[in-house]
Amino acid sequence: NVSKINGPLHIFNNRLSIVGVNKEIELPMRSADGSHLLSFNGEIYNYKKLRQQLILKGCRFTSETDTEVLYNGLLSSGINYLKHLDGMWGFAFIDQNKKNIYLSRDVLGEKPLYYYIGKKELIFCSEVAPIIAIMKDNPEWNYDAIVCSFQYRSAPPGETLIKGIKRLHGGETLTINYKYSHVSSSFHKKINVEKWKWFFDKKPSIEEVMELYNQEISASCSLRFPSEVGFVTTLSGGIDSTLINLMLSKYSSHNLHAIHGTSSLISPKRGNDLSEIEAARFTAKKLGIDLTEFFMYDKDALVIHEQEASDCFDGIFCEGAASFRILAKKARELGKKVLVLSDGPDELLNGYDVDLHTNKIAKRMQNFSDEKKKCIQELSFKRSSWLGKSQGMLNWAYLNSKPSATRPNHGGSPPDIMSELITEEYQKSAFKKYGVSKDIGLSPYNELDFSQSISLGYLQSSLPDYVNTRSDRGTMKESIEARLPFLSVPIVELSMSTPEKFRIDKEGRGKNILREFVRKDIGESISKRGKYGFAAPFWMMPGNQNKIGMHDVINSSPIFEEGVFQAAFKDIIFKPGNERLIWMAYSIAMTSSSLSKIRK
Repeated sequence: NVSKINGPLHIFNNRLSIVGVNKEIELPMRSADGSHLLSFNGEIYNYKKLRQQLILKGCRFTSETDTEVLYNGLLSSGINYLKHLDGMWGFAFIDQNKKNIYLSRDVLGEKPLYYYIGKKELIFCSEVAPIIAIMKDNPEWNYDAIVCSFQYRSAPPGETLIKGIKRLHGGETLTINYKYSHVSSSFHKKINVEKWKWFFDKKPSIEEVMELYNQEISASCSLRFPSEVGFVTTLSGGIDSTLINLMLSKYSSHNLHAIHGTSSLISPKRGNDLSEIEAARFTAKKLGIDLTEFFMYDKDALVIHEQEASDCFDGIFCEGAASFRILAKKARELGKKVLVLSDGPDELLNGYDVDLHTNKIAKRMQNFSDEKKKCIQELSFKRSSWLGKSQGMLNWAYLNSKPSATRPNHGGSPPDIMSELITEEYQKSAFKKYGVSKDIGLSPYNELDFSQSISLGYLQSSLPDYVNTRSDRGTMKESIEARLPFLSVPIVELSMSTPEKFRIDKEGRGKNILREFVRKDIGESISKRGKYGFAAPFWMMPGNQNKIGMHDVINSSPIFEEGVFQAAFKDIIFKPGNERLIWMAYSIAMTSSSLSKIRK
């Protein structure tokens, strides 16, 4: 419950202008009598269809924007209108007749929305720092969230590094009634992970499955490629970005333009694979795409990494946010407003090597006795160092123990390392904060195979609260909108319904069904390539740690004197082999410094 909000209401809204660009509109959008008001961040992709439906109901429009469609839809049907939307959003809708403020986030969490309910104040924003700047209460660290960020590179779902500042879950709508001081939460749209079970129960051929995927991917791409502003895709040379560009070449009338960012002088390559840059060039030539190649770590990279490390109140202790920002910066320099990304299939169709290894382990152990499984499970949690580089046994233990949980690829620090970094009081606070299957946001389902269970853990926490939060933060810093065709609800539901046979090929490679598309239209030189991952970290390159003063910042930060950290914390993170911990420590140290500056 909250105290009554009787003071003034202030709403601020910037417009990026992607839809209806030729029309000046006043934002936030409001009714003539001021009784209703909408502040909206995002895109409603099916707005044209919804607009025509609303016109038939008698709604009048003064612009061609999706914002006005959302506004009129909420006016006519209330929050129930959200079930009709295909899009991404974080918005606030005020209904002064009902004395309600609605805060809402899209179901896959592509647009984060943060809020703080204090004594006689409600503050909400698409970023955390502005809330800290104006909140009346003194901000306090959420130590449990800090621990979680050291383990999973993100604060727990629904939380931030600051006590009381919350992040809406994917698909959540918060209703705040400021007359009766009441707050309630609901989920406007549920993902049906068994929507296509009936189809796969009929044992379809690979051709039939490909046709279904083609329909859903084509529909998503046709809505997500902008028609009014310039856009650019990424083309890494991997399966996912290749498929997005393939679809673009088939269904877009625009001149095709992609970017490929390199982070090392020698492009990554394994065995007989084409290197990343060779694969990108091969695909671009095949599809007639104008490919812009650039070195990601130019003179601005240092400042960008410092700035991103200083703004980790969301708990994203991942240098990937800086990499996304660098890609967005290049898009902006090319005169574009939208960056089309290919995120999603690695999480939804077992694209990560570590998850494939976990799936193999599960098969080997399926006939083990419960007693033997329990023994291996306990040993896995205690001694992750003996498990090998992939840590597949530890990942299996997460899924096999109760509650079952996917240990995501951003699971980072294993339990034995966490025990050396974090004091005993806080060590268990982050355990299984990510990857646990929850009822919220899902339709009821019966049984999933092991490969599907791995994906389910990513779906409910990693995608909204790590993957999408990270890319949105990076791209919006450059005023570039990220669009993710693979994360439409229909594609997510189809991916989750897909059994292992179409996920993992005979050679043990993930994303089997997507590889078939690439094999058919591009060739095996691309479809059989392994996964190479994102850019090599800037700060790991020789000399860059000194350039941004990482060791000095960490050693001088008072945050590590707090009771949550072990006395030997700094000794542990600077040990050879623990290099990935340095960026996390640098991030909390820089963010701690920012907190002091913001509140001055």
